[in-house]
Amino acid sequence: MTSAASGSASASSSATGGYGGFGGSAGTAGNATATSAAVATGDNSVSVLASAVGGGGGSQTGFPASEAQVAPRRRRPEAALTALAECGHYPINHTVVIKDDVLIAYPNLAEDAFAAFAEAKRGYIDRLKSGRIVNSTAVDKVYQRVMDIKGDPLPYGIEPNRQTLDDLIRHARMQHIITRPVTAEQLFVPSTLRLVA
Repeated sequence: MTSAASGSASASSSATGGYGGFGGSAGTAGNATATSAAVATGDNSVSVLASAVGGGGGSQTGFPASEAQVAPRRRRPEAALTALAECGHYPINHTVVIKDDVLIAYPNLAEDAFAAFAEAKRGYIDRLKSGRIVNSTAVDKVYQRVMDIKGDPLPYGIEPNRQTLDDLIRHARMQHIITRPVTAEQLFVPSTLRLVA
């Protein structure tokens, strides 16, 4: 499970897994105007981020990218699937962060949250593998293709996501989003470091 530690929020157990620029919903940090301009001009590194982060542009992403700017990249998963097959790059799509004071008040919460996400994932993956998903979505179909390439389309835990976590940390350092090097292990609750699902 991954998380980001920032301010008083500490890293916790969280579900990770990604689907390489195929949608999602989260906020962005940084210069919204520059990000929007980069998406509009087709800067690939930012457009993939916007596509993976935003899912629809506008208020969900924190910058005024329109659906017309982001959607074409999100609707073409081939580049992301090729990157996965060729170099193993599989972006993390979501994380769960639990504040330090909550973790102190509920000492087992990180492990319990991991277990809950893992249980939900197992049911979904079982249905996906057996073809029991009724009215499968484009995301379901992408996850089926990911299973053909790498197996688990929703890897949870540090080790199954090591390459992506290390890449994120390296890029965050290069872009001065973080001011000092950190390891993935420093971003998580110690009791979750070995959890995998």
